[in-house]
Amino acid sequence: MDLQKLIGDKSAAIPEQLMPIIEGIVSGDVVSLVCLIETRDGDIGDLFELNMNDGESNLYAVLGALEALKRDFMRIHVESRVPYVEPEEHDND
Repeated sequence: MDLQKLIGDKSAAIPEQLMPIIEGIVSGDVVSLVCLIETRDGDIGDLFELNMNDGESNLYAVLGALEALKRDFMRIHVESRVPYVEPEEHDND
């Protein structure tokens, strides 16, 4: 029996996918963090932290990751007016 869940451990509500990120922050491996939240009443919140844990953020990598996330999110959740066309992969053999 997990007593923490019975007495209201707030960490039990943390999504499993977020745990490696939290561990990376605590261990010092994470140097850049971007977060977006939506509350139940529709408010949107965001934050970003760069150069964390005495590290140096790669601003272009962070920006590229944001663009890739936006593209992936839209392809999964937003219906397009035109079909998505993926570039073909070519073997260089």
